[in-house]
Amino acid sequence: MFENLLEQSRVKEALSHDIKGNVLPPSLLFSGPRYSGKMTTALELMRVLNCRTEGAPWQCSCPGCQASRLLLQPHLLLLGKRAFYEDIAASIDHFRREDRDPARYMLIRSTRKLLRRFDPVLWEGEEKKISKGSKAIQEINDFLIALEPGKDQLSEKEVEKGLAYLEKAVPDLEKLIPATVPISQIRRISSWSHRASGGVDQTKVVVMEKADSMLESSRNALLKLLEEPPENLYLIMLTERKRMIMPTILSRVRNYSFDGRSAKVSREIVNRLYRQDASIHSLDDWFGQYRHSGEAQLTELAESFLRDLCSREKVFPSRIFESIETADVPDFYQELFRVLRRWQRLAVKGDGGVPLRVMEKWNGLLREAYHGVESLNQNPLLMLEASYYRMREL
Repeated sequence: MFENLLEQSRVKEALSHDIKGNVLPPSLLFSGPRYSGKMTTALELMRVLNCRTEGAPWQCSCPGCQASRLLLQPHLLLLGKRAFYEDIAASIDHFRREDRDPARYMLIRSTRKLLRRFDPVLWEGEEKKISKGSKAIQEINDFLIALEPGKDQLSEKEVEKGLAYLEKAVPDLEKLIPATVPISQIRRISSWSHRASGGVDQTKVVVMEKADSMLESSRNALLKLLEEPPENLYLIMLTERKRMIMPTILSRVRNYSFDGRSAKVSREIVNRLYRQDASIHSLDDWFGQYRHSGEAQLTELAESFLRDLCSREKVFPSRIFESIETADVPDFYQELFRVLRRWQRLAVKGDGGVPLRVMEKWNGLLREAYHGVESLNQNPLLMLEASYYRMREL
């Protein structure tokens, strides 16, 4: 088990020990930096919990494992935001260069991480909110089924047509996913977890990303679920910011801490999984090359925002704020963090124009504002404007 997780030996050992000793808690928190393998581990844990073969080897051929590898396990729910497009675009590029079973699995899994956010269970009674994406969801699902390893249902032309459609449809589907997990989905999870499943011993798994960004109403609803967890349900929460999670929630979960990937390990992962030799500092940098045009525009805006802070002119950059719609502000914050990390690396090498200590303070102010937006439901643009003035003072 956990053969597909590179590095993170402490996490693998702890989880394996808890599973073999039958002491795995029903509520788990995977905390650690972006691209540290939290989702990979959560999905592998889901497979292991539903496997009926001793040791749960990755190549197990039992029905549960076959469904889990394709992310078709019916007793799984995925919710929360993530960088869907980057993951899918990287998998498409890999598949185009190397049409083999591992590449097909990568593409199918990366895409279903997005599609499983639209499971009917999560949207029961609110289907209109995702109706714009219904056609794309169905067409992509059909394409993935035809693309499964061992199937040769599509011609080369049909495959390329499907890939092009996927690239075009993903950004629009991403926009339909709530920025934070809504209370309605927490309540539906609770209801779903209490329903009788197909088998008495069938294990249900819920994986929730961005667990730190829930609003108070959602946190309180989640707390009730944690206090009285149903039998055969495992709730796995993922976060990059453990400190932002309520203490009352933290006290009811077991934390498994993931380490950040070094540049060497990041290069090994890219080479092993995507068959590319890349000179990179981090996986964040490597996946960044696959951002779609809308995200590229955010990068330019983030660069302009930070450069303006260094300008001697005391003119408010209204042109930048006018270019950011309210709905895009959380994504804009993430892009600011990404650009800042790049500037900080340059500063360490002596190539940056802004002192490292100043950028560290900028980062702190932005994260404080971002917390206000995501967790306290404060106005995104007003918080960004306030951050700008405070950062100028530094």
